This record gives sequence, structure tokens and C-alpha cells, in this order.
Amino acid sequence: MTQCANCGAEAPEASAFCAACGSPLAAELPPHEQAPPPAQAPPPYPGQPPYSGQPSYPAQPPAKKRNGCLIAVLIVVGILVLLMILGFAVFSFQGTTVETSSGTTPASVALEETTASTQAQETKAPATEPPTTEPEPAANLYSYGDTVIINEVEATALAPVEDTEAPFKGEGNKVMVFDVTLLNKAAEPRTYSSLAFEAFDADGYKYTAFGATSKQSLGSGTVSPGQKVRGFVAYEVPSGASLERLVWTPDIFGGAQATWR
Repeated sequence: MTQCANCGAEAPEASAFCAACGSPLAAELPPHEQAPPPAQAPPPYPGQPPYSGQPSYPAQPPAKKRNGCLIAVLIVVGILVLLMILGFAVFSFQGTTVETSSGTTPASVALEETTASTQAQETKAPATEPPTTEPEPAANLYSYGDTVIINEVEATALAPVEDTEAPFKGEGNKVMVFDVTLLNKAAEPRTYSSLAFEAFDADGYKYTAFGATSKQSLGSGTVSPGQKVRGFVAYEVPSGASLERLVWTPDIFGGAQATWR
């Protein structure tokens, strides 16, 4: 007898269909025609974990999205915060008051008044202050042509004259020269230099010796005992200036002076 796989009723072995439910009856194959059982995995080696088939890999996390939008949002937020801070500062400043001599004044008005005052002061022409000069002691004042002795050197200076043939002078300037004679009355040589002479104009401005002159320049050097040296000390001054006095300081590091005027 054959048992129906669908309803479980028994049917003759020669029947092709179940008499109870009509389902086809599967013919039982002989043992040599039946499918072999599935192959079993070989037993594992000692100490080796059993093979569990295809290895499983962890799922890959999804790719991160670009954060460009987040950066743009942060920039916009930062700009808004900065604008809020600036607005608060301006509002606070406008509400601040400043104590002045005329009463309480808003800070913004006080700032405008201070700025206007500063600009007005800057546009004013700078005041010209007269040069400060120290008057020479009366004992050191001499007239042009007088003879002066300092450190055993006898000096004579004549009144200044214009050197109209001076080779170099700036536009709008002129060259004035002093005729100077030095006599060494010491027992040893003495050095001299035109830089030991300084000229002053009527307004008190000082001028340093200028070497460009068409005449014999005094220059600098050494004069032997009993010898004389003569030359001109030149100064370049504005055309409208008038040299008033000549100051001689033999020791440029300080010492006695003589002034001709």
C-alpha cells in the first residue's frame, strides 16, 4: 500500500492517483535510483573552529554627506551675530553721555564736536617760533676788524661780503664770505678749521661753513708757531638774509668763544 502525501489516505501501489483526494501519488524510486544525500563537510582538525560556510562581512556605513551646507549655515550665523554685536555697541554709544563744561552731552555729539575741533586745529598754519639764542657775554663781543686771542692763537675777522662769483649755490640763495686771519703765537703748532666758525643772521638762525667759494677758502690744517694763515669762510644763505655776527670756537668740544658783529 502507498500513503497519499496530501491527505494521508492509503492507496494500492499500482494506483497513480489518490482515491480520496485525487492527488497524484509519487512513485517510490528503487534505492539505486534515489538521489544521494548531500555531502557533509569534513570534520575539523583539532584546534580548528568548524567551518560555517560563506564568511559574513560587516555592513559598510553609508558615505558621509558633504558638509558644505553646514559651513554655509555657520558663516551666515556668524555674520548675523557680528551685526547684532555692532548694533548693540552703536546703540549703547548713542545712549552714553559725556560730562562737559557746558553740561551733560550725548557721546555721539561730543565726538563730532571733538573731531571738528581737531580738524580746525590741523588746518591752522603752524606758528613760527623765533629761534632761541643765548646772548654772548659782553667780554666776548668784538667789532669786525678787532683782534682776538684764544689759546695763544690770534684771530681777526672782517665784515661779510657777498661772493657773486661763487660756483655753487641754490636757487634763491647767495654766498656770503668772511675774511679771516689766524696767527699762531704758541710754541707748538695749532690746528684750525673753518668749521670752528658759525654765522648768525638778524633773525638768529645759525649757518655752518659752506666750502664753495670763488675766493681762497680758509679750509682746515695746521699752522706752525709764529706763522699766519688767511682765508675766507663762506656761508650759503637766503637772498633776503643778512649775516649779523660771526662766532669763533677754536675748541669744537667746548671752550672760550669770540663773537664779531
